[in-house]
Amino acid sequence: MDPHRIVAKTEWIEARRGLLAKEKELTRLRDRLAEERRALPWVKIEKTYVFDGPDGKVTLTELFDGRSQLFIKHFMMGPGAQTQCVGCSFQVDHIEGILVHLNNHDVTYAVVARAPIEEIEAVRKRMGWKFPWVSSYRSDFNYDFDVSFTPDHVASGRAIYNFGSAPEWAAGIEDLSGQSVFFKDDDGNIYLTYASFGARRRRVPHHLPNPRCDAEGARGERPLSQSCRLGAAPQHVRPRRRGRAERPVSLPELWLRCSRARLSTTADMSNGSRDLVCP
Repeated sequence: MDPHRIVAKTEWIEARRGLLAKEKELTRLRDRLAEERRALPWVKIEKTYVFDGPDGKVTLTELFDGRSQLFIKHFMMGPGAQTQCVGCSFQVDHIEGILVHLNNHDVTYAVVARAPIEEIEAVRKRMGWKFPWVSSYRSDFNYDFDVSFTPDHVASGRAIYNFGSAPEWAAGIEDLSGQSVFFKDDDGNIYLTYASFGARRRRVPHHLPNPRCDAEGARGERPLSQSCRLGAAPQHVRPRRRGRAERPVSLPELWLRCSRARLSTTADMSNGSRDLVCP
């Protein structure tokens, strides 16, 4: 651990005030960026997507569950996967407590993976997760939304991820993670409003198109707190193992160590989470 200066409280307060000013400016910049996110143009979804759910077929429209907004987590799990993505698992493991609040603000949360529903259900039940999780195994959904890639696309370098050519480290990987946000109007038309991949994929409420999520709406709902984040640990916390002098561990690694008993996969877990973490 790097040494820190030791000062009197008065000097600490002055330093903290300086940092507070920067934090407030970052908040203002983030709010302006959030407005730009919500102002993005939309893409109308013309294709009918049908997923496999635990109780049978489910359409994209049905995933909305009567609400106008749908947040989909693209879980990195292809057919026959022998390991469970730790980054995805860390995110969804924090979801259930906030679902009631999202639902109250006209937002439905669902998870989609390309693995067959039988494999998904085995993981979901083992982990004790209750959120909706469906399979796109018999659908083009993952390919159309750039989180799965055919072997030919991977081999030819035509795989697209995070709005550009898939990076070299993704060579040979057929499934990656991300999130997509959809809006359904009163006529049943569905639109893609936002998508994110890679390191910035975990923040949620600012992506949602309906102003009811961010301000007083026509129905009089209270605004959804901007501090509300799905699967995002507080940024001022630096998780460590035991002693303060030991190296920091990543949040997915920490999640893996805390939840190792629930991750009963066939993979050798002795080398940590490196092979399991999504980008």
